[in-house]
Amino acid sequence: MCEKVFFGQEGANVKIISPLDIPDLKIEGDNFEHKASCQEYNKFFKNDAGKYYQIGVIFAGESACLYFRCGRKNIGYKAQFCG
Repeated sequence: MCEKVFFGQEGANVKIISPLDIPDLKIEGDNFEHKASCQEYNKFFKNDAGKYYQIGVIFAGESACLYFRCGRKNIGYKAQFCG
C-alpha cells in the first residue's frame, strides 16, 4: 500500500507500507498537514544496477509527450529523464 497526501509535491510526503503494515519507505516534505489517500503500490521496473524506471505521459494543451525517468524506489524531483 502507498499513502500520499493530497496536494503533495511530486515524490514528497509518500509512505510505502509493506503487507505487514510496516513502513518500507517514508519521504517527508511540504504539505504534510493535508489529508492523505491510500492506493495500491505498483513496483517500478528495476535494472541490474538497482535503478527504478517510470513511464509516463505529459499533456499540455494540444501537445503530449511520452517520457521515461529513472531514480530510486520513490521517483521524485531528482529523477533523471531518459532518452
